Amino acid sequence: MKQSALPVLFLAWAIFATPLCAQQRGAASAPAPGTPAARAAAQRESDEILARTYMATKRYQEAADMYEKLAKANPRDPKYLNFTGIAYMQNGDLRSARSWFERCVKLEPRYADAYNNLGATWYSEKNFKRALEYYQRAVQLQPGVAGYHTNVGYAYFSMKQPLDAEQSFKRALLMDPLIFQQNDRSGSVLQDRSVADKGLFAFTMARSYAGTGDAEHCATYLRRSLDEGYKDIAAVHTDPTFAAVLDDPGMQAVLALIPAAQSEAAVPASR
Repeated sequence: MKQSALPVLFLAWAIFATPLCAQQRGAASAPAPGTPAARAAAQRESDEILARTYMATKRYQEAADMYEKLAKANPRDPKYLNFTGIAYMQNGDLRSARSWFERCVKLEPRYADAYNNLGATWYSEKNFKRALEYYQRAVQLQPGVAGYHTNVGYAYFSMKQPLDAEQSFKRALLMDPLIFQQNDRSGSVLQDRSVADKGLFAFTMARSYAGTGDAEHCATYLRRSLDEGYKDIAAVHTDPTFAAVLDDPGMQAVLALIPAAQSEAAVPASR
């Protein structure tokens, strides 16, 4: 049964993706009415609805308790282990969350979302190198999930590797141009959107969008970079990544806001 979207806290966690193993499993035939199997299925559906309701109303401990009940009743279904971890994570209990995600990947070693979520627990503790290892494992298992690549990008950026971050963001954008405008997708955690150097981050995002030819969003992030006081913003004039979008009217409007002294220093004399 597909899970509905869970609540998004952009300064903490956004919920992402349907797990590979869940996608691979075929739908079971419905049990005959009135049988023990039918009653068990009805109870399972009722518990799932209640757990999702608790998540939607931010009653995370109650959601965790309900998902634990589902995990105990369905010990061969890893998704309940993953969702229990997400509930604990939303409740701020990283140790418990990590334990449930680890149980999930032990039961299903190819459960990409759980690896991604393990990365998020380490990211939240600022262990970016370890977070990156788990994010990259998720990418290896499901390279087509754009959200995993954004997480890799955030980890690289937090490790002060903006060029590597840009490449990951660009890959995500080529898969899903709306990835940074989306709020939710059930099953996995997209980690903390807050970053230490907001000016450099905005410029990195502008380069990522420029690399995909998206002038509109490039201009939006370039303006944010300017507003955050990014000192090297005039590099936009000479950076070849921006060449294809510089003539866009929106880009021109932002370029006009760059202080003249910075622009003159950056623009080659031949221009």
